Amino acid sequence: MRTWALTLALAVASLSTLELFWRARGFQPSVRDRAELWSLERQRANRAGRNAVVLIGTSRFLTGLDPAVLNQEIPARRFFQLAIGGSSPFPVLDDLAKDPLFRGNVICEVHPGVTFRNNAAEQIPRAWLDFFHHRGWVADTEAQLRILLQQRLTLELADVTPTVVLRGLLQEGRLPKPNYVRFRADRFLMADYGRVDVARQMAHWLKGVRSGEEPLTEPQLRRRCAQINESASRIQQHGGQVVFLRMVSSGELYKAEEQHFPRERYWSVFVRSVSAPAIDFKEVPALARSQCAEGSHLDYRVAQRFSQALAAELVRRGLLVSRR
Repeated sequence: MRTWALTLALAVASLSTLELFWRARGFQPSVRDRAELWSLERQRANRAGRNAVVLIGTSRFLTGLDPAVLNQEIPARRFFQLAIGGSSPFPVLDDLAKDPLFRGNVICEVHPGVTFRNNAAEQIPRAWLDFFHHRGWVADTEAQLRILLQQRLTLELADVTPTVVLRGLLQEGRLPKPNYVRFRADRFLMADYGRVDVARQMAHWLKGVRSGEEPLTEPQLRRRCAQINESASRIQQHGGQVVFLRMVSSGELYKAEEQHFPRERYWSVFVRSVSAPAIDFKEVPALARSQCAEGSHLDYRVAQRFSQALAAELVRRGLLVSRR
């Protein structure tokens, strides 16, 4: 018993020392964003009934819309972050429309490079939806237990596992550096752009706009709008509200998006084709004042102000008002 007690004490001491070591180097706990975490939020949205507001979109929603801030600004609603980075929101919109257990509301992103292009950005959301609908009865409990650890321990980070640390030392001769992004348990992606080369990231996003697939033709655009509107109309028939939002982009990236997806040819057609309200950040001064550090995503400090401004705009327009 003494041997076991001593072994346990040494193990705890060693792990505690490692935890403090990595925290001293700037690492902070971060939840791993996987299908399990997404499914927890998806299930919670169903349970919230008509008070639920789900946020579906790309990484621009993940970094730009803080559900904690939105919950505080519109306390009659409960906001759930269901955006998926690098993916189309429309498979999720269609799934929500067909789910008899979902009776809530939706804010859906209109990303020019996703909405107005033929692309293969539906693989991840379809896989996560499949997991959600076919997960085992213990999946949610297991996910919750893992999240409890990931929220509290930097040792749960993939970047500080022994294999990754040893590889970095052998190949580059240095220890890993903290990531500039970290996920909260509510799936808000906190991005600190003071830690990255924003010019390099801007070049990456510009390349994506300029070298991606060709924009939709007019017939293709109208067919896509009709499909999106069908899903939105079904949600509204169930008593929910759908709001489409063109998320903020800035600088050269915004100019490139306008060049490849002219507003009068794409956004204007989209707005006329859907029966739900649509908000363009550029037409709302309080939203347009927010600037993306690298053109495409908001720093977490700016995201707080943007979320507050969006909540105020939703209230001003009488959208997502309380049913009480």
